[in-house]
Amino acid sequence: MNSMPALIDVLARAGFMHDGAPVDGMVMPGDYLDADPRAGRYAFLFDRSRFPLAIQGIFKAGGTPVMIFVDGGIDTFSEQTAISWHRIAWNVGLAPLLWINLPGRVIILDNYRRPSGYLADVVIASFTTETPSGISDLVTACGRLAFETGAFWSSDFARRIDRQQRVDATLLRELTAVERKLLCAGLQPLLAQKLIGRTIFSQYLIDRGLLQVVDLERLFGHPNLSSIFRDLDAAAGLFDWLRATFNGDLFPPDVENERAQVRAEHLTALADFLDGHEAATGQLSAFPFRFDYIPVELISSIYEQFAHSIAGSSAATQGLHYTPVNLVDLLLDQVMDDLSGTAKILDPACGSGVFLVEAMRRLVWLRTRAEPNSRQLVRDVLRNQIFGVDINAGALQVAAFSLYLAALELDPDLQEEGLGWLKFDHLIGYNLINTSFFQADGLEEHRFDIVVGNPPWTYGGAAAARERPAPSSVPQPRRSPDWSFLWHARD
Repeated sequence: MNSMPALIDVLARAGFMHDGAPVDGMVMPGDYLDADPRAGRYAFLFDRSRFPLAIQGIFKAGGTPVMIFVDGGIDTFSEQTAISWHRIAWNVGLAPLLWINLPGRVIILDNYRRPSGYLADVVIASFTTETPSGISDLVTACGRLAFETGAFWSSDFARRIDRQQRVDATLLRELTAVERKLLCAGLQPLLAQKLIGRTIFSQYLIDRGLLQVVDLERLFGHPNLSSIFRDLDAAAGLFDWLRATFNGDLFPPDVENERAQVRAEHLTALADFLDGHEAATGQLSAFPFRFDYIPVELISSIYEQFAHSIAGSSAATQGLHYTPVNLVDLLLDQVMDDLSGTAKILDPACGSGVFLVEAMRRLVWLRTRAEPNSRQLVRDVLRNQIFGVDINAGALQVAAFSLYLAALELDPDLQEEGLGWLKFDHLIGYNLINTSFFQADGLEEHRFDIVVGNPPWTYGGAAAARERPAPSSVPQPRRSPDWSFLWHARD
């Protein structure tokens, strides 16, 4: 027996459905099949072959996802099922709340709380749906109006939500601790960051099934990444394979005499991270990270670790700041409305590429409204429609990293035999340019439909502000380059 009618009934009572149709702010299965490019952002969540959590809807308040809805069914639900679903939802990091509809009750889980293996640790509230008073309590606490008016966020339920346990914050802390461990073991910062980047990317390939056990054993002699890292020769073979397969753009520049510098203790720290050991304490976590579920956009949340460390004391003057994904969505919702799928987009201060990743996703979505999706289409968008400029080389490394992941996420033919298709064209030096926006050569060869991004709203010194001044008749700050960015973008 299917309990979906009960779910729809409860959603209607809570204000998320009206006359059998979802209200504004609800994203439902099938919405991503229409012509709205914004729906494509959530398409993978409704792909049952890829994503094991059977999401029935997502509610957004103020453009920000706040609730994921799933149906617990009747015969298949158990506490272990809920724990498994919460683990997936936590890794996705999309919305703070998980609504599980059960016969006669609704339970609300905290998606920002790191999984512990115990359901009681993550339950925020439980409501009966068998009595009018129970429904009334549910509607008052977690109904649509509670989110649209902000009442939920001033309630006792919201006070239990700790954003510092969200997957991106937790991952950033863990990677920072791993980096610190590598530096204390004598590794230079650039090489430590390159090793961390390779670790994340390699585990993503494995979690997504692009590198399978048979491939790992054939190529490197071990069945998983952790055991590869516990073998110096096998790890060196993996790094050589990554460099050859991805043309070197992912983790440039090469570090001189790298193999002699990387010792067993460095790789052991990375292996322990993969096995779920907390770097600071050594304690084994109940659930390691799952990089097949963590969205590509959250890669940018590691941006500060990579770009700030590489930039060093110049980070502040270069305006290196993490741009929240919600801000990216808000801006692109405005500027990409009614845009053609063949448009070209430039971010003149692209940083880790967060605007470029989301713009790429939307352009692919727009193009597939008029032509079949294919690997060639995805890579054509990546190569010829997405452009970024940044003065910081470390930021561009993260941008290339994120765009490669986005291209793999959008690829409709991931199950192709062999691994040769993984090779990409170069990005850095072609459509990712490491220079000042004011000195970038070749941009005039393109006509950009949109120039979008987050320019360096920061103190850069008088010289930086006058590097490309606005017309003399226009008043502008003397020590900030932001207005100059805006004027040059108009050109």
